[in-house]
Amino acid sequence: MKVGYAVLYNNEELVISQNHTILSKTIYKDYGEFEDTSVPWKNDSKRINKVNILDQVKSNCMKQWFYDCTNLTSLIDFKNLDVSDCEDFSWMFTSCTSLQDISALESWNVSNGTDFSYMFYNCTSLQDISALESWNVSNGTDFSYMFYYCRSL
Repeated sequence: MKVGYAVLYNNEELVISQNHTILSKTIYKDYGEFEDTSVPWKNDSKRINKVNILDQVKSNCMKQWFYDCTNLTSLIDFKNLDVSDCEDFSWMFTSCTSLQDISALESWNVSNGTDFSYMFYNCTSLQDISALESWNVSNGTDFSYMFYYCRSL
């Protein structure tokens, strides 16, 4: 499913938008339009230190979106990411070893989610998951290793 457009800027910020919005910053790589099952920034994951969801976008599959973004520290406007039809959240933030704050995910509607396996696996700096308390995960069937190696929790 087409999600939107993605641009990685030289300041290490990945910007995802519904329309091909270009900010007045120096572009490192313009990935253009992308599908939710094939994220184009995979090979540049270690460059990303913040992700900004600029406006309303929708994804039906979040599997491995930010996998191995070891320098990711900031999640900006994730309320703009509609995941209400998403079933697969597996490996989404795996090995985001610099990520400490996931409060941006608090308002997510994950009620259709079934696979949450390895979602925060090896997020060694993650200290607080209270933002997830309101999540309805009643349809979840796989939570294996969801917080494994989250040594700071």
